Amino acid sequence: MKDIRTVGGYLRIYTDLPESADDSAAALTLCERGLAYLGERGTKEPVVFVQARPGENGSPVLANILGPGDTTCRVTHPDPG
Repeated sequence: MKDIRTVGGYLRIYTDLPESADDSAAALTLCERGLAYLGERGTKEPVVFVQARPGENGSPVLANILGPGDTTCRVTHPDPG
């Protein structure tokens, strides 16, 4: 982990993982821990992004939860509702 930023129900976890680590065990674990953290804080609609180290494409998302309709930390692109 390099940095953690939170605003409201959004949590961004910046890592030194490479862009190729999407849905990796490390990225999924960080996402799940971030989700648990927001749950402990009482966040009703948590959103978590685990992001790769900065590169040509900025800091790509490696794992995420996009709200109550998203049931896993696997990378989700569309709004799961």
